[in-house]
Amino acid sequence: MEAKPAAQIQEQLCILVVSCDKYADLWGPFFTLFWRFWPDCPFRVCLLTNEFVPDLPRVTNINMGPDVSWSDNLRRGLERITEPYLLMLVEDLFLRDVVKTERVLRLLRWIRECEPNYVRLNPYPKTNRPYNDIVGVVPPGTLYRASTVASVWKRQVLSELLREGESAWDFEVYGSIRSDSYPKFFSMWDCHLPVLNGVVKGKWLPGAVAALEAAGVRLDLGCRKVMSRREAAAFAIKEWGSGWYRVLVPARYRRRIKHALLRGRYQYNQEGRGG
Repeated sequence: MEAKPAAQIQEQLCILVVSCDKYADLWGPFFTLFWRFWPDCPFRVCLLTNEFVPDLPRVTNINMGPDVSWSDNLRRGLERITEPYLLMLVEDLFLRDVVKTERVLRLLRWIRECEPNYVRLNPYPKTNRPYNDIVGVVPPGTLYRASTVASVWKRQVLSELLREGESAWDFEVYGSIRSDSYPKFFSMWDCHLPVLNGVVKGKWLPGAVAALEAAGVRLDLGCRKVMSRREAAAFAIKEWGSGWYRVLVPARYRRRIKHALLRGRYQYNQEGRGG
């Protein structure tokens, strides 16, 4: 198959950092590390905000007006994007190592050929269904099949899966159910975008603060609280338990078990909506 010119390939994808104005204090640290670890990024980079207009070099700002919900803001943002594919990032996950542009371009060449609906760039959770040497299949019924973290989406499919009023958490739960009717969901075998989780439930993780400050990144800690030791320990225990859950429970059972455990708090239906 004849190779496509690099310029044409780059026009197929944009990078969309999904955010809102209450996380404006994270934009500086995020893009400081983004350009440090991906200085030759060849794609258009967009930041989804509400009403703030930040002065960020090499970043296209997309204002959505007053905050409605994560899904409503994102759907309006997608209407302003012309590229058929987008790499979705969030502002509280910071790049922590060099991104190899050629690896991303290789993936994009495969995307142009195979036209997937979704590709998870970091294999968490891992898939055990081989497809080729680049990706594995994420089958219907998989927990967090429609994860929002470091993922390449076909713009039209992402828009079709969004529902009014849903948070990012809602989308990963209910959007995953809705995604079961769509084929061609994949996950990379190797990590392509190494990231550091910085903020959880609106608070800085202490380890992330230490790592970012050690890297020379300026943080405005007056805008956002840092987790207490107790909160950080509780989060670490939860992450540890989630890790063991993924090890001990086969992938095909994880969503079913999680839904059974949550049924007292959330109602699931065939449309993938909570009641």
